Amino acid sequence: MATKRSVGTLGEADLKGKKVFVRADLNVPLDDAQKITDDTRIRASVPTIKFLLEKGAKVVLASHLGRPKGVTPKYSLKPLVPRLSELLGVDVVMANDCIGEEVSTKIGVIESLLAKVDILILGGGMIYTFYKAQGYAVGKSLVEEDKLELATSLIEKAKAKGVSLLLPTDIVVADKFAPNAESKIVPATAIPDDWMGLDIGPDAIKTFNAALDTTQTIIWNGPMGVFEFEKFAAGTDAIAKKLAELTTSKGVTTIIGGGDSVAAVEKAGLADKMSHISTGGGASLELLEGKPLPGVLALDDA
Repeated sequence: MATKRSVGTLGEADLKGKKVFVRADLNVPLDDAQKITDDTRIRASVPTIKFLLEKGAKVVLASHLGRPKGVTPKYSLKPLVPRLSELLGVDVVMANDCIGEEVSTKIGVIESLLAKVDILILGGGMIYTFYKAQGYAVGKSLVEEDKLELATSLIEKAKAKGVSLLLPTDIVVADKFAPNAESKIVPATAIPDDWMGLDIGPDAIKTFNAALDTTQTIIWNGPMGVFEFEKFAAGTDAIAKKLAELTTSKGVTTIIGGGDSVAAVEKAGLADKMSHISTGGGASLELLEGKPLPGVLALDDA
């Protein structure tokens, strides 16, 4: 059997003069002026990139920013170039043409998790697909129409397996997707027409915290709401604080599975209170789903 290798085991003979494609997670939050507000993911990638450069490799970086549905200037990686250059100490040149997009797979991974967990807490954008699958009105909230049958099936499978699948009982809704939107708290079963859900409500926070109190290991992937807007950050902040409390006071193992969860715990100043933080949201989900990770397979065969 081949010995598993890491990037650190690659020497100059392996890398000098070679083009190395690095799929990094540089999906960092930007403010309205396109300035980076949290560079955690960039800094996490720097040691690997520097190692490759020092061994004589020509590094090609790829990443995504946000969830564009096509070519969208606001999601360009260009604002990241100055910070990358500063941290790496070299000029970073940006290619104008990129290919591909990241498609949400969070609903699909739930089926795998049902065989591994006792409690499954759902928040964020995916919950409205589950609400609609149960016949609830969701207003203008985000819904994956092609996943409605799957959502229904997963609810039934959770019941059959004895897994406690928790959805928020109340929601913070907004009249538009904006930091200054008008907002109000409504039952999850009564989201008004022309309003959209952007965070979980206070009752949901209490229910989720009570469930988390019963655990020994917690994996968190994805915020509870649009935490980039202060008005809709309460749910995410509350969960981050609860995980920090459980880690430090009860020894609960808390794993932050990449994605915006990393930015959320950094924003709350609680990153050092978590047991482990992964910067790769999509990769974390695939690992939980039991899928092979191409980068690891390549090292297995090296």
